[in-house]
Amino acid sequence: KELENIKTDSRLLALDNEFMQLEDQFGNPIKIPPNEKKALIVAMTLHEKGKSALKRLDYSRALVFFLEADEEFRHCNSQLLNTVDNYALLNLDIAWCYLCLESFAHLPEAYERLKKCEEKFHSTYGPNLERLIAVKGTPGNEEALFMRLHLLQAIVLYHQNKRS
Repeated sequence: KELENIKTDSRLLALDNEFMQLEDQFGNPIKIPPNEKKALIVAMTLHEKGKSALKRLDYSRALVFFLEADEEFRHCNSQLLNTVDNYALLNLDIAWCYLCLESFAHLPEAYERLKKCEEKFHSTYGPNLERLIAVKGTPGNEEALFMRLHLLQAIVLYHQNKRS
């Protein structure tokens, strides 16, 4: 019920152009079709709700929100998803939940999600973070994201007995 209420509320917000404006990293409005905008806003809202549950260490609840957000992101144009890091961060959070829940049956999926995350980070920030540095001037928090990504990749590989 809560999940459906969140989806309904965020879809209503997506319809209000005055309240919710999507922007790129330079503050320019992003023009996307209404259905994609709706899916993107719902996905981002669900991701935020999942992160809130994650902070409370409620990994099962967080995972439900994250997987629903993933489903919404799939309604977005891949071109749009290639220009933002939201989907990469979602994949990182899903993999983290699988590991925290000790869901070893999901290790192959966690591995694939981390691979997608790394690809998105490189396409969004540049292979050596050059795009990020050009925009922000410093890599800052994103370096920590790469550290988290590589740590999770190592943990997944360890549990898959790939230690070479």
